[in-house]
Amino acid sequence: MYIAAAVAVLVLCYSALRYCSDRNIEKQTADYHEKQAKQTADDYEKRIGDYTKIIRLNTGSVDNYWAYVKRAVAYEELKQYDKAIADYTGAIRLNPNFAYIDRAKIYKELGQYDKAIGDYTQAIQLHPDWATLYGNRAEMYEKLGNSTQAAQDHKKALELNKQ
Repeated sequence: MYIAAAVAVLVLCYSALRYCSDRNIEKQTADYHEKQAKQTADDYEKRIGDYTKIIRLNTGSVDNYWAYVKRAVAYEELKQYDKAIADYTGAIRLNPNFAYIDRAKIYKELGQYDKAIGDYTQAIQLHPDWATLYGNRAEMYEKLGNSTQAAQDHKKALELNKQ
């Protein structure tokens, strides 16, 4: 009888210890992820500061293209979409090559499909043989309920993919 009681107490102690250990691991995991998120956010803030300095030092220079793009990416990661759009716009002024595509993706994320269509259209003018751009624009037309334009873009994307 005493042995059974001692075993029961040991089982209870073991269960309590395991519960506490599991709770401690959960807390450590949560603390770790919180620290990582803050560190990542701090990293992006630092990058934003660095790119801002570069842009200020090279005012009006075409060399600022990548500084605008990289700062825009950092703003995107921080979900500061208005600032990211402004930086992609700055990059477009310097060299429109790819920044239209990046800005269109933000417009899509924000549900501003008409603006995304405008940017994909500009990108298509720069890269008329890129099937993906037609597919992306078709998706925006679909979101706006314009199935005719969407079908035309899907058709063009398929034609380009066959080449």
